[in-house]
Amino acid sequence: MNPTPCYLNTWKRFVREGLLDQSRLNKRVVESWHRCKQANVNPYLDKGQSLLEKELFSVQKNKYSLFLNAALPYLNKISQQLKESDMMALLIDADGYVLSLTGSQRTLVEAKKINFMEGARWTEADVGTNAIGTALVIGEAVTINGTEHFSVASHHWSCSAAPIRDADGTIIGVIDISCMADNKHPFMLGMAS
Repeated sequence: MNPTPCYLNTWKRFVREGLLDQSRLNKRVVESWHRCKQANVNPYLDKGQSLLEKELFSVQKNKYSLFLNAALPYLNKISQQLKESDMMALLIDADGYVLSLTGSQRTLVEAKKINFMEGARWTEADVGTNAIGTALVIGEAVTINGTEHFSVASHHWSCSAAPIRDADGTIIGVIDISCMADNKHPFMLGMAS
């Protein structure tokens, strides 16, 4: 379950010295790392910090009920496939809060250890470069693997996320497919999209 060594060294150098060998990383990751550095995101965060209390979480779910009602049937449709592949799928609102998740029990247990769960806010400002937060910023589907994540909390994860838009083209949420990095599949981005 080791993070990709070349990325880990690239990450360490960037975090410690601010130096980045851009040829080793995807352009979207490079841009996101720079945003995280500018925003003073802690690269050593070992779990998500922003969690909604029960009442506020209910308010948030109500605010995005249209999005949830539209997207939940898709999550239910792929639920069995997720379980068999040791993955999880999450619905995240436009504010970056995880509203719903489903998938393999083992993966959900691992996710809970880093507060990657319902009510957690998973934006770039909160946890650094990650598929959810980065998709929200750039407005397009993205995959972030292992040590491409800015904060150590997600270094053992592989995540693919795609923004969901309303009829006007406004992002109303994100669907994310995540798993442990040693278990990643090339179809994850397609699944999210």
